[in-house]
Amino acid sequence: MASMHFTMVKILLLYLMTACCNANDEACMASIGVGVGTCPPTWIQWKDKCFKATKEPLTWSQAHEECSRMGGVMATPNSPEDTQQLLSITHNQHFWIDCNDLVNEGVWECKEGETAIYYRDWADGEPNEFGGQDEDCVKYRFKIDENTPSWNGWNDVRCEDVFELAVCKKPAPSLHFLHV
Repeated sequence: MASMHFTMVKILLLYLMTACCNANDEACMASIGVGVGTCPPTWIQWKDKCFKATKEPLTWSQAHEECSRMGGVMATPNSPEDTQQLLSITHNQHFWIDCNDLVNEGVWECKEGETAIYYRDWADGEPNEFGGQDEDCVKYRFKIDENTPSWNGWNDVRCEDVFELAVCKKPAPSLHFLHV
C-alpha cells in the first residue's frame, strides 16, 4: 500500500512538473520544486543558488527589472570566488552589479536584493566619474587582453548605458510535500 501511495505521489509531481515545463513558467516550477535543490531549466546552479545571465545588454534599471521578473535579484559578487563564478556564467563579458551612488554621490551602496554587500573590487583608477560624466552605477569589467591587467574589477559608468549583461540570482528551490 505504501509503495502504491509513493507511486501516485511521483505521478502527480511529474504531471505538475510537465505542466509547468510546457507552460515554461519558472514561478510555477519554483513553487513545486524541480527536484531537491535543483534549478529550473536554463538556470545554472552554484552552491544553493540559481543563476541566469540576461540574453541581451540592458541598462542598469532594466537589469533590475529583468531579474525581478525572473523571480530573482541582480547578483553582486561578495568575494573573488563569486566574481569568477559570475564571469563563467557571462562567458567573461562585462556585467552589471547592484552597486550605485544614486542617493549620495561618492557613497557607494552595494547590495544583492535587500542584503548589503561590503566587498569591493574597484579596477585601478575607479570610481572616477570619467570625463565629468555622472557615473552612478557599477559594472564588472573584464580585461580585454593580457596587456590590460588593471582593467579587471568594478567600474563606475552611466546607469543609462545599454551595453552590459546582468546575472540574476535566486535560491535553489526545494521539493515540498503536502501532508494529506
